[in-house]
Amino acid sequence: MKMKGRVFRFGDNVSTDVHLSVKYRPPEHTLEDLKRDAFREIDPDFASSVRAGDLVVAGENFGLVSSRADAAVVLRELGVSCVLAKSYGHMFYRNAINMGLPVVECDTDAIRAGDEVEVDLEAGAVRVGDERIDFSPYPAALLTMVSAGGLIPFLKEEGDYPA
Repeated sequence: MKMKGRVFRFGDNVSTDVHLSVKYRPPEHTLEDLKRDAFREIDPDFASSVRAGDLVVAGENFGLVSSRADAAVVLRELGVSCVLAKSYGHMFYRNAINMGLPVVECDTDAIRAGDEVEVDLEAGAVRVGDERIDFSPYPAALLTMVSAGGLIPFLKEEGDYPA
């Protein structure tokens, strides 16, 4: 599974409380509301600028704090093809994979905002310009699950999930 896109760059310790702030979540909120307000506090133009295939790149501890699965869903629904970071909050990491959003733990120091990068989950490689950044490749089973759109679609496809 390969992705190629433009980079939106964030720093360290980006909490899901910032990237999907509860300030913008009235009780009647919709997915469209959440998409419109993604990263509003640190990049007000993100939601209107991101295009299908783009990537989010961050430093240490991306997605810390919250167990809200919609933080990953909103990125996926905005068209983000992958998130690259040095490390993740464990709940965000698992939620992202469960929701079909690939996340890669790798060195992100050489990746800048606006760069065009290519990610190959099977080969375990990120290409940015002439540089190659290696990471642990996705196992075949995980590639299948992410390709299916996440855990629930995968289980439905495999026939192990009640209709």
